[in-house]
Amino acid sequence: MFKKISINTIVVSVGKVVGVFASWVTLGLITHTLGKESFGDYSTIFAYLLTLQAFADFGLHTVLTRELSKHTEQEQKNKIFREFLGVRLILVMVVLAIGLCAIFLFPYDSHIKIGVVLASLSVVLMSIPQIFLGVFQSNITSYKYSVAELAGRLTHLGIVAVLVFVFAATSFLLFVGAFVGSLFIFFVFALFLVRKEITLSIALPPKQLKPILRSTLPIGIAIFFSVMYFRSDTIMLSLLQDSEAVGLYSVGYKIFEALLFFPAMLFGLFLPALSRSVQKARRELGSEMSFLVNLALVIVLPLVVCGVLFSASIIQVIGGSEFLPATTTLQILFGSLGVIVFGALFGNAIIAMNAQREALWAYGAGFVFNIIANLIVIPRYSYEGAAYTTLATEIIVTGILAYIVYRRARFTVWLRVGVVSVLAAFVMGYSMFSLIHPVSIPVALLSMVGVAGLGLALYVGVVSVLLPSFYEKYSVFAESWK
Repeated sequence: MFKKISINTIVVSVGKVVGVFASWVTLGLITHTLGKESFGDYSTIFAYLLTLQAFADFGLHTVLTRELSKHTEQEQKNKIFREFLGVRLILVMVVLAIGLCAIFLFPYDSHIKIGVVLASLSVVLMSIPQIFLGVFQSNITSYKYSVAELAGRLTHLGIVAVLVFVFAATSFLLFVGAFVGSLFIFFVFALFLVRKEITLSIALPPKQLKPILRSTLPIGIAIFFSVMYFRSDTIMLSLLQDSEAVGLYSVGYKIFEALLFFPAMLFGLFLPALSRSVQKARRELGSEMSFLVNLALVIVLPLVVCGVLFSASIIQVIGGSEFLPATTTLQILFGSLGVIVFGALFGNAIIAMNAQREALWAYGAGFVFNIIANLIVIPRYSYEGAAYTTLATEIIVTGILAYIVYRRARFTVWLRVGVVSVLAAFVMGYSMFSLIHPVSIPVALLSMVGVAGLGLALYVGVVSVLLPSFYEKYSVFAESWK
C-alpha cells in the first residue's frame, strides 16, 4: 500500500510541476498577444464561469471518495457512482441555466457576455471529470486524473501556440475557444481512464437527491466559500474598475494560483500520519503538530523572499513590460502564498481531526470579509487593493483554522527554529538583493535562476549548520509515516 501511495504521489507531483510550467508558458503567450485590456476581458469570462462551477461543486467528489472507500463490492460502487454522477449533472445544468441568464444582468460589454455563452460548455467539461476524481482517489489512482489534466494543459499550450505563431490571432474569443478545446481533451482523457475503474452509467434517483445533497452540504459550503473568496476579487474588479485593471491583477493572480498546488500537495502527504496521531495522547499530537508548524515556517520564508524579490522579473518573462505595473500585486500575493502554506497545514489537520463543521465559519468569515473589504478598497486602490484584501483574507482564515487546531493540539513555534529561519532568510534575501538591486527592474531569466540558486544554497546552508537536529526530527517523522 505504501509503495502504491508513493508511486501515485510521485506521478501526481511530476504532473503538477510540468503542468505549472506549461500553464505559465501558455499564460505568457496569451498575455503578450492580447495585452492588458483584452486579457482582462478573457480573465473576467473565466472568473465568472469558475464561480458557476463553485456553485455546482457541492463537495460531491469528496463525499463520493468516502462512500466508495466503504465498499468492496463492485456493483455497490457502480450504484453509488451512478447516483452521484446524476446529482452532479442536475446541479451543473441548473447552475449553468441560472448563470447564463444572470450574465445579461451584469453591466459587461457585449463581447464579454458572448464569451461567457460560448465558453459555458467549460463548466460541464470541468465539473464531470471532478466526479471521476472521487473514483480515482478511492482506488489510489489519482495519477490517472493528473495524466488527463496534463494532457489538457499541453493541448491548451499547443492550440495557443498555433494561434499565435501560425495564424497571428489577436481576438480574445479565439483564445477563449482554445481553453474550451483543451478542456474537451481533458474530459475525453478522464472519461477513457475512469472506464477502467468503474462502470459508466447515470442514474437520476429523486429519492437519493436530498440525502446526497445533505451529506455533502458541510463540505460543499466550505468549498463554495473558499473558492468564492478566491474568485470574487476578479469579478468585483471587473464591475468596479476597467478591463485594464482586471488584466493587471489577473496576470499576477494566475502566476500565484498555479503555485497553490504546492502547499496542498506537501501537507496532504502528511494527512495519514496526522489521522493516526489524532488517536494518540494530546501531548504527542501537539508535539507532531509543532514539528509540522515549524517545518512550514522553514519552507515559507525562502519561498516568500524569492517571490517578492523576483516579482518584476517573473512578470517581465510572462507578461512583458506592459504588465510590469502588476509587480507590487504579485509581491503581495507571494505574501499570501506564505500564509496559505500554513492554511494548508491547518486545513489538513482539521480534516484529520474530523472538525470540518467547526471550520465552516472560518471560510464563511473569510468570504464575508473579502466581499466587504473589496467593496471598500477596490474603488480607491484598484487591483493592488484587491491583492491586499486577498492577503488579509488568508490571514483571517488561517488564523481561525490555527485556533481550531490549537484547541486540540497545543502546538508551538520553537524559538530556535524561528530565530534561525529568520536569520537564514535575512542572509538569503540580503545577498540576493545586493546582486539584483533595485528589485523593481527585471533581470534576465538566467540571472534570476542563478541568483535564486545562490540564495537558496545560502538559506539551506545556514539552516543546516544551525539546526542539524531539525533534519533528524524530519527523518524520524517521515519514518513514522511509513
